[in-house]
Amino acid sequence: MHDPTGKSSGIHTPGGRPIKSGAARNRDSALGGQLDLGGGYVHWAQPNVWTEVERHGLEQLNPPLESTTYYQLADDEVHTDKFELTHELVGKLFADSRQRFPMPFNINAVDNSDINEETLEERIASLGLSTRDSDLIKGALSGLVHNYSKHGSTQLLFAVSSNFGNYAAELETASNWCITGGMKKLTDAIQRNSKAKLQLSTAIKRVTDDGKQVTLTTASGDKLYAKTAVVAVPINTLRHINISPALPPSVSKMLSDGNPVRGSKLWVVPERDLGQVERVVAVGERGRHGCGGLVRRGVVDA
Repeated sequence: MHDPTGKSSGIHTPGGRPIKSGAARNRDSALGGQLDLGGGYVHWAQPNVWTEVERHGLEQLNPPLESTTYYQLADDEVHTDKFELTHELVGKLFADSRQRFPMPFNINAVDNSDINEETLEERIASLGLSTRDSDLIKGALSGLVHNYSKHGSTQLLFAVSSNFGNYAAELETASNWCITGGMKKLTDAIQRNSKAKLQLSTAIKRVTDDGKQVTLTTASGDKLYAKTAVVAVPINTLRHINISPALPPSVSKMLSDGNPVRGSKLWVVPERDLGQVERVVAVGERGRHGCGGLVRRGVVDA
């Protein structure tokens, strides 16, 4: 199916029956190595993934690269000593995550209708913080949030809740530990031990369930048949697939609204050997031109 991350979408028939898995494209190779453009991290706190990691002997992970300095643009000033404060502030932002989602596997365990329309902008404002402290929070979330007035608060509340109600734990499990050689090493190992047929470059345009079987129609007009289909694609991809019978209104609205996250990953290859380069992190709210601010203040070399 069409999935820009390269993650696969499966046609799954339980009970040991044949499985076919289709994906838009293979994971990318560039810059002399393997690039994971999404889904690049694993963690032992993820039981299903970690079972496969251990099964294939891949548990020797690359440790996270520690940065020597953490630059933060807040209230138009660059700070290097607000890391601990930022964690405290983000902790306050998601302090009620476990109350909102006490059992993350059951999203309806508590009635959260009062915050279903709450944006992150509104939640941050409700804390009554200074401009500096609000900016520190927004900078910390900038890798996940790109429009605070459109991004709902419940998504991150749920994610934090599923990681013990701790935002630092959410980051630990989602963005720190990667497999040596890239995630493709794990997916290839799983594929070698599977009877599933993997079909790449297969964009699915229509999924039809008539109650007896599921028919998937590809962009080229070919049809695939299965008893069950698992459509594991991002929101902004799913909205372009025609699904029948129609999805519930709440799901249709979510697809119509789309995912507000519009992040990009920029990989830079220097034209010359820069020698030993200091590892730093520089964050700032989207649109505040944090890197430009660092350059103007001489923090980094333009």
